[in-house]
Amino acid sequence: MEIDESIDYSIPVSHPLLNLLERTNMTYSYEELIGILKEAADGLEVFEPLKPSLIVPLIAKRHINGILVLGERIDLGEGNIYSSYEKEQILNIASLAAIAINNAQLMDMATTDMMTKLKTKHYFFTILTDKIETSAKQEIPLSVLMFDIDFFKKFNDTYGHDCGDYVLKTVADTIKNGIRAQDLASRYGGEEFTVMLYNTDKDTAFKIAERIRKKIEGLKLKYNGNKVSLTISIGLSTFNSREPVSAKQLVVEADTALYESKRTGRNKTSCFSGS
Repeated sequence: MEIDESIDYSIPVSHPLLNLLERTNMTYSYEELIGILKEAADGLEVFEPLKPSLIVPLIAKRHINGILVLGERIDLGEGNIYSSYEKEQILNIASLAAIAINNAQLMDMATTDMMTKLKTKHYFFTILTDKIETSAKQEIPLSVLMFDIDFFKKFNDTYGHDCGDYVLKTVADTIKNGIRAQDLASRYGGEEFTVMLYNTDKDTAFKIAERIRKKIEGLKLKYNGNKVSLTISIGLSTFNSREPVSAKQLVVEADTALYESKRTGRNKTSCFSGS
């Protein structure tokens, strides 16, 4: 059965089901859970469209971080009920999956800026280096954008650091929503952000940069009843695979172009043109 994306299959963290699964670390049929939880089973009806035969906890370090829902066992002459041995093996697999999920969560925390939810500078350079190598082999372009919030200091000085944080988060969300899944956005430092646009030439990258810039300029923001105007300056550099280039060099070129945007009036996109 296919998952219906219009249905929210989530379970509240306070639901008794999670406490039961975490405490026992056992598999249960849907009917068993209804019988055990009784009046506390409200909310489990979300599973009914999935027609579950077995519900399996994903537990790592004694904490549940997910639920595995299995459909009906394929009857190969032994019936469609999971055996005790099969349940044990499924629990072993679930344990490995839970560890993998936990490790992925730790990796995400280590590579994500907690305020803006964008990737960190170090992670950005790691991925950019790999993508440059891939772009060179496949002879496809790659572009880097560097953003800087214009007159950012005024937000902190005029309205306080909470306002500055609000502006950073707003810009970060706008940037992230303005790029594709194959691209990568990071908080470079302070009020600066970088974006890697994979398989994107200079002209297309410029259009993307301008779309984001105009989106931010057009935001109607308010903070504690005060209207907040916001603009950004952008620098653009492009790797065209004809000459070797490092991730650092590409970012420096984007930064040079950014400086040109700020030097010539701000709230604009400038492209690196070389020395």
